[in-house]
Amino acid sequence: MPLSSGQTEKTIEAINFLVDPSSNRYGQLLNWQNLPDPFWHYGIGLSDTHIFDTGQGLCPFERNEANFVLGIDHIAFSPDQTIKRLKHALSVFADWEYTLPG
Repeated sequence: MPLSSGQTEKTIEAINFLVDPSSNRYGQLLNWQNLPDPFWHYGIGLSDTHIFDTGQGLCPFERNEANFVLGIDHIAFSPDQTIKRLKHALSVFADWEYTLPG
C-alpha cells in the first residue's frame, strides 16, 4: 500500500527513534520466517529488537530472532549509509505497491 507524505514522515521519525548504532544488527540485511509460512522475509536491522520491513509493511516492527543474510559483504553499504538510503527510499518509492510487477 502506498504511503502518504504524512505516513512517510512518521515512518522516518520512527526509524530515527528506534535505531541503535551500537547494535550488531544496525543497518544489516536480515531475514526470518514466520512459521508455518514457508517464505523467507527480508528487512533492515535497526536495533537488537527492531527491524524495518522492506516488504508489504514498509514499517519498523519488533522481532528478536532474525538471521544475517550471508554472502553479500561485497555489495553491502556501511550501516550508516544503509539507514540513510532506507529513509531516502521511503520518499522516492512512497507510491510504490508491493506486488509482483512492483
